[in-house]
Amino acid sequence: MKFDNLISLIQKSKIFQNFINNLSKEKPYKIVCSNIGTKALFLSPLFNKDNFFIIIVHSKEEQVFLSTFFNLIGYKNYDIFPTLELSPYESVLTDVNLISKQYEIIENIRNKKINCVITRPKGLFQKIILDKNFLTIRKEQILQPEKLVKDLIRLGYKQVDNVEERGQFSKKGGYINIYPSGYSDILKIEFFDNEIEHIYKYDVNQKKNLESFDFINIYSTYRFSIPEEVNIDIIKKSLMDQVIELVSRKLEKKR
Repeated sequence: MKFDNLISLIQKSKIFQNFINNLSKEKPYKIVCSNIGTKALFLSPLFNKDNFFIIIVHSKEEQVFLSTFFNLIGYKNYDIFPTLELSPYESVLTDVNLISKQYEIIENIRNKKINCVITRPKGLFQKIILDKNFLTIRKEQILQPEKLVKDLIRLGYKQVDNVEERGQFSKKGGYINIYPSGYSDILKIEFFDNEIEHIYKYDVNQKKNLESFDFINIYSTYRFSIPEEVNIDIIKKSLMDQVIELVSRKLEKKR
């Protein structure tokens, strides 16, 4: 029997129809199977639907198996939502690349590029603040380059001479290069005075503009961002004053 025929038989079965009829957006549905292979086989007919699914597994092994199985049947509209190996409330400086992958998946969900996410229970509880935690940039938008620089710093980006790593940006002349969370390439934002003229995917090695965008969402490099109403210069001055005071105290103790 061909694999497609097997999937068709599952779809027509009473148990599967009962499963579909009992699915609810408000309540989770638990599939109890003897092994992960059976579970994957039972899940596969769902992907012909227009709904969005979150599949919760309990180990990396299950994630890898499901991913391999979905690739085998030609299903590509899914992604694995990465999780921290810590409690969601533990204080930790998270890997920028991990956060970037999480934002990339959120962006793909928004744009309906995927309709299924595989994650573990911790992935449901890790806090990601989206409200005011990203910046939308549009072609032909009126925006002062200096304002964009301040917004990028507020979102946790580091200004450098040459962009090499995610979470960095540089300002040279009439353009800003940035390697943002949620993207796999460096982006180039070109200005004409105070107007955004072009937004490109940029090849640093070949110094070449590639794909053009009408707009982009620039997500924070952290799980939080400095509120827009907070004056960053005041924060910098306050921190510098505290550093000077601490150094002065240490020097006095040595005398």
